[in-house]
Amino acid sequence: MRIPRQCNISPIDENDPLKYYFKPLVGQLFKERLRMALRLLGRESYEKLLEVGYGSGVFLPELKERCRELYGVDCHEEREKVRQMMAREGIEGHLLTGNISRLEFPENYFDAVVCMSTLEHLSTLEGPLQEVRRVLKDEGKAVFGFPQKGKIMSFLFRSIGFRGIRNHHVHGSHEILKFLKRVFLVERVKTLPPFFPARLSLYTVASCRKR
Repeated sequence: MRIPRQCNISPIDENDPLKYYFKPLVGQLFKERLRMALRLLGRESYEKLLEVGYGSGVFLPELKERCRELYGVDCHEEREKVRQMMAREGIEGHLLTGNISRLEFPENYFDAVVCMSTLEHLSTLEGPLQEVRRVLKDEGKAVFGFPQKGKIMSFLFRSIGFRGIRNHHVHGSHEILKFLKRVFLVERVKTLPPFFPARLSLYTVASCRKR
């Protein structure tokens, strides 16, 4: 799996987990989340693909391999920094500053939407999920990834030096899956570690279609 070379990418803020992708053991766990999403996305080539919450852009090079037109939306103001990374990596895409609750795209615009480690930070879920559904084509696919919330995750994040995770994660995987099933047809669910129930796993990825 391709992620940007470390010399080409930089964090967008102090809470950006970018550095963990380049650590020997922890990095494999962080990258496995993305591999899970790619397996659910499939090998087909999409016309237009949107990543909601692209962060520092660590997933963009791999997503560009799976589409003709790549788009990214995030609420931070560092898109120029991410554009520079993309130029160094030799990939093209359209980056926008925006909010998942109001995506500036027409209805039925994207063949695929990917949203990793974003939903757990939102105060409300149904409105943003309905907005993703709105911009997704009727035959399109949406892939969402989200971590568990609780004492185990808090301990694991503290062990790698990330403090205050409870202040960042509002929703756990069980609650997010419940909202996904209200808005989408959830087709497949993968967990980390594999074969764990979603409520007990460290990380969950789900592929969805419109109902």
